[in-house]
Amino acid sequence: MQRLWGPPMRIHGRRCPSMKLPLAIEKGTKWVTQINRITKPSWGIMPKYVRCLYISVALPRTLYAIDLWCMPSQSEHPGPKSTGSAKVTRQLMMLQCTGTKAITGGLHSSPSDLLDTCAFLLPAPLNIDKFCHRAITRMVMLPQDHPLHKTLKKKNTTVLPYML
Repeated sequence: MQRLWGPPMRIHGRRCPSMKLPLAIEKGTKWVTQINRITKPSWGIMPKYVRCLYISVALPRTLYAIDLWCMPSQSEHPGPKSTGSAKVTRQLMMLQCTGTKAITGGLHSSPSDLLDTCAFLLPAPLNIDKFCHRAITRMVMLPQDHPLHKTLKKKNTTVLPYML
């Protein structure tokens, strides 16, 4: 598997987001499995600390620079005909399901939306929207002397329309 460090690759002036996706999912899987290892019912850490660890470490490390490689999905449940990054959303939903099983100590057959509710976590599509919204807010609030300010204020910029 090819690893990319830095900004996504550009082909003919367009971003190639599929290069960043395997690395992000791989990082997320690594962090969630490490959290899962330390949460055993008989000797592991308490669920409230597992939740804090998941929210403060696993989610930001997985969703770092998500505004570069993922478009927010337009539907609540991504399917084959949904717009946005449906594949990414499904994979992140599976990661979050594993994380919520670690937080709640739920069974493998437990529904993921119930586990999200019991762990007091947002569903994965809403987490993606939240991180994308945070990124776009930071970009829009850049000062005028910032190098990216002129690029973002152009009418035909390719960064902002799919996020707004």
